[in-house]
Amino acid sequence: AASDVYKRQVYACIREVLRIYRQEEAKGKKSCQLIFCDQFKKEENRFDYDSGEDKKTEVYNAFKVIQDELIKAGIPAKEIVMIDTVAKSNRESLFEKAREGQVAVILGSTEKMGVGVNVQKNLIALHHIDAPNRPMDFEQRNGRIIRVGNTNPEVEVLTYGIESTPDAVAYGRLAIKQSFINQVMSGKVTGRSTEDELDD
Repeated sequence: AASDVYKRQVYACIREVLRIYRQEEAKGKKSCQLIFCDQFKKEENRFDYDSGEDKKTEVYNAFKVIQDELIKAGIPAKEIVMIDTVAKSNRESLFEKAREGQVAVILGSTEKMGVGVNVQKNLIALHHIDAPNRPMDFEQRNGRIIRVGNTNPEVEVLTYGIESTPDAVAYGRLAIKQSFINQVMSGKVTGRSTEDELDD
């Protein structure tokens, strides 16, 4: 089932997106934010062991929840886009709109919003609802906003993980993997330090 912890992360993200949107709106700016989540759909109901019956399966769609809440809060629906709903042939047009300030929020997975997505011009914030499996995926996500061509002098990169939860552990694992990769790339790996990283 979609856990309460996961839902808390989703709503924390909604609050931050709205804070940043209103902050930019007060400055008279049209900026864009990206929201990444690789597991944005989660099952709500499963097999009921006690009754021995299958219960109707419902899916908690984090992106749909975020979209609905942002619209309720006053962001125009046409400015909030789930990348899964955009045909590949129309994505460059979407990215152009994002660069020109016509799109406020784009939601998507690492696979759909990673390599080849050039929307940095007006990106003000990037949100990680979950942690990807590989450090390179995390860097790929961050590379959408932290790159040449972004006209904002300062940007925000926000991660949502609650202490002692699987997401917090996943972010810790990413940090360990990245540390090991950095050691390898710099030629500073000894036999023991490699074992230490993997033990952790």
